[in-house]
Amino acid sequence: MFEDILKNCIQLYYNKKAGGIFLPQQKKCNKYQTKSIMKNPNIRRAAKSPNLLADSAMNNEFYAIGDRTIVFEKTNGETNLKTKTVIIALAALSGEKKRVKRQLPQHNLDMEVMVASPLNIYKANLKFTTQSRPIFFNFMTNVWARLLGNPSFPAPPVTSVVYAAEKILYDNAKAAKNTVGADQHLANLIYMAKQNAVYIANSCGNSLDTFNTSGYVANKTTRSPAQRMAKVVVRGCRDTRRSGEAMITMAAVPGAQYYKGCWCLASDVARVMHNVKGSKGIKMLFSGLPKGADVLLFAWATGPLDEGDLSNAFPWMAR
Repeated sequence: MFEDILKNCIQLYYNKKAGGIFLPQQKKCNKYQTKSIMKNPNIRRAAKSPNLLADSAMNNEFYAIGDRTIVFEKTNGETNLKTKTVIIALAALSGEKKRVKRQLPQHNLDMEVMVASPLNIYKANLKFTTQSRPIFFNFMTNVWARLLGNPSFPAPPVTSVVYAAEKILYDNAKAAKNTVGADQHLANLIYMAKQNAVYIANSCGNSLDTFNTSGYVANKTTRSPAQRMAKVVVRGCRDTRRSGEAMITMAAVPGAQYYKGCWCLASDVARVMHNVKGSKGIKMLFSGLPKGADVLLFAWATGPLDEGDLSNAFPWMAR
C-alpha cells in the first residue's frame, strides 16, 4: 500500500516537475517548521536508508517522517524545501517507534521528610535529578566522596550505607531486566539525594563555602540577598468604590516578600488592632473600616529573616 502511494507520488512529481507534488490532503510548511523537521533524527536516518526512494535526475529526495513524506531539494550542499506542500503519506519508511520518556513512580521509602528552613539563603540545584542516569550516578559519587568525613555535615538523613544498599538493588533489577523494579529503586535514590540536599541547605549556616564542600551545587533562594526589613512608609490613601474600604500605597521595601496591615480607632487609647489580609505589592486594601470614624492605618514588611517595624500611623476616615 505504502509503496504504491510513493510510486504515485513520484509519477505525479515527474508530471509536475518544478510544480511539486500534490495530493488531495495538503498542509503548508513555513521555514520554522522546516527547521524543526530537519532536526528530526528520523529524517536524517531515513536519508541514509538503503530503502530511500530518490529522484537522482532532479537531485531531490523523498523523506518519510512518521506518517508524512516531504520533498526537499539540494542546492550547493544545502537542503531546502522544493515546495511548501507537505504530503500525507500514511506510512513511514523506518519502522522505528517514537521514544516516549517514562515517568518514574513515587518513592516507597518510610523515612522522615526533611523540611527546608525559611531562613535559608541557599538551596541545592536539583537539575541533576532530571538528567540521564549516568550523569545522576556520577554526580552522586562525587557528592558522597565529599560528604564522607565532612565535619560540617556529620549526620545526613540518608547515610552512604543506606544509599549504597539501594543502589545495589537498582543494579540487580537492571541486570535482571526488571524495568519496573529498576525505576522504583531509581526513584528512591533520587528522593534520598533530595533529602540530603535539604539537610545540606539547613546545616551550612548560610555559608556558600561550607555548602560547596558537600558536592551539591548551590542556588540562592531569592534573587537578591536576604536582608533586615526596613520600616514601611505609607505614601497615600484613597477610597474605593465600596464604603468602609481604603487602599493605601506604600514605598517598596528592598527584600520584602509580603506586606501586612492593621488598623485601630484613633480614639482608642489601648490601640486594639484589627488585622487585614495584606498584599504582595505596594498597594494594600483595608476593608471593614467603620464609616465616618477616624481610624489609624498601619503597615509593615516581612522578609526571609524578620519582620519590619510598624509604619507611622496614617489617619483616615472611611466613607
